[in-house]
Amino acid sequence: MRMRPIALLVLASLFLFSMMPQTVSAYDTLTDMEIKVDPASLEMQLGDTASLQVTIVIIHSNCPLEIDDTEIVLPDFLSIAGETEWQKTESNVFEKVLSLEAVAEGSGYIKIIRDCPRYGILEKMVPVLVGEGTLPGMTGEGSPPEFEWSAVKNMTLTEAAEYYGVKVADVVSRLGLNDVENLTLVQIKKLYDIPNEQFQTVLEDLYNESYQTPDEGKTIDTEIYQKDYVFFLLLAVSFLIFLLKRYNARYLTLLFALLYFGFYQEGCMCHIGAIGNIFLRNITIIKLHWLLLVLVPIVFSLLFGRVFCGWVCFFGALQQFIYEVRKRAFPKMKRYDLPLYAHYFKFPVLLIFIYYAYMLSIPLFCDYDPFIYIFTLSFALDVLGILTIALVVSSFFIERPFCRYVCPLGALLWLTEKVPLYRVKVDREKCVSCNLCNRVCPMNKDIPKDQGECICCGECIRKCRKGLLKYRFH
Repeated sequence: MRMRPIALLVLASLFLFSMMPQTVSAYDTLTDMEIKVDPASLEMQLGDTASLQVTIVIIHSNCPLEIDDTEIVLPDFLSIAGETEWQKTESNVFEKVLSLEAVAEGSGYIKIIRDCPRYGILEKMVPVLVGEGTLPGMTGEGSPPEFEWSAVKNMTLTEAAEYYGVKVADVVSRLGLNDVENLTLVQIKKLYDIPNEQFQTVLEDLYNESYQTPDEGKTIDTEIYQKDYVFFLLLAVSFLIFLLKRYNARYLTLLFALLYFGFYQEGCMCHIGAIGNIFLRNITIIKLHWLLLVLVPIVFSLLFGRVFCGWVCFFGALQQFIYEVRKRAFPKMKRYDLPLYAHYFKFPVLLIFIYYAYMLSIPLFCDYDPFIYIFTLSFALDVLGILTIALVVSSFFIERPFCRYVCPLGALLWLTEKVPLYRVKVDREKCVSCNLCNRVCPMNKDIPKDQGECICCGECIRKCRKGLLKYRFH
């Protein structure tokens, strides 16, 4: 009982800290870090040729894209007079040089696109002008035209601000974003789910205003996705099945979570990554989607225990099934466990993730996600590949090793375990200390002493021969 106020205080402090106003230093976007071009724009005359060097820096070791998956799209008024193959200049750097010929007058963009299933579309836009006029997105004399999405979507935010005759800093502040000046409007729309109407309102309002009140705090984007509704429904169904004491059915809910959230969504319904996203310093708009991925398991666990971990988490599901395969293939092999105190290791992991997100604006788990190679059905023998092998091998010998010793969300949910209104409890007065409940617990909890972590799997309730374990109000 003494842990309840402490746990609630820690959880509330983390949430309030994530919503605090922040002073943001410059931080390159993912696209700018991965795709580089030289020169940044081209101005040509009909019949001219020009060179464009494209450099791809594969910054994420878990990137499932090959270099040949990079797409370069030219406007109709340019053609390729010659090009080199991709040259590997460093272990993670590739270069290609294009010789471009101007075959007609016009203006537009060269697009370098890498469609990553993990991070979405990374698209670099290179403005090009052939003939007289201004580079696309740049305004001439007079007032800006009426807002037409097709005309402005490929402009960078800086170009759009210039087009409307307003300051890009004011546009950035009104949108509640940071470090997006060099992103196109369509890129910003995809990254932050901003509707076309919001761009129009901001640009037109600023054009008609002589001042602007900056937004100094974080705001929440309220859009919810289809996969969020699937998550809510699966959690509700799982809890109902748990209450009905159909404990073996959790393998069906875990299998569904693994197939849908893991393999179909390719791990992008990432509850762990969402922790870092909430604390990122380079954004002032937080997606409700991210908050739900973190807060729903926390709030649910505060009320009813960690049903999410035992029945819904696809990260846990993968480890669970690997261990179950080993248990059935080698039934006589002993179960391995680290000392009970080893589960405290995930607390410094959580703090490291929050530090990198808040201080350096780096979503660290995205770089070192040991599950991503499995969910994207790809592999490379690099640091991430070694982590993936370690995950699989450890899951073969230890039940749910990542959940027990590494998971940052598990660290937060450990706090909720000290608070829930309902939890699994043992009748200590009648307990004969047979330790059968401890032997079947996937989290290696000492259940009679109430030491360790409970994921509401129901195994201890099902196995207790004297029926001394109950899920009840605490």
